[in-house]
Amino acid sequence: MFKEDLNVFVNSSELAVDAILIQEPFMTQIKVLFDKGYQAFSFPAEGRSITARAKTSDLGAIAHGDKLFIDSKTYTVTRIEPVDDGVFTDLILRE
Repeated sequence: MFKEDLNVFVNSSELAVDAILIQEPFMTQIKVLFDKGYQAFSFPAEGRSITARAKTSDLGAIAHGDKLFIDSKTYTVTRIEPVDDGVFTDLILRE
């Protein structure tokens, strides 16, 4: 099996930010690629899509309703989407 160092993708001195994953009663510090991009949908609506991409191995038993604390704000996990081969996971968040 091919082994690569995934930490280069979540390096906080470059693109990643520090986050605290809150899975009551536990809190874990992780690094995520955080995006609060603007998004237009295929139906007549638009809004902000808030996502955080993390190494799946850092997320433990992530569940809907868990929280991420990023840059002095708390976000709730509303959707969990494995990326490609599952090494990374996208968390869709609500502020």
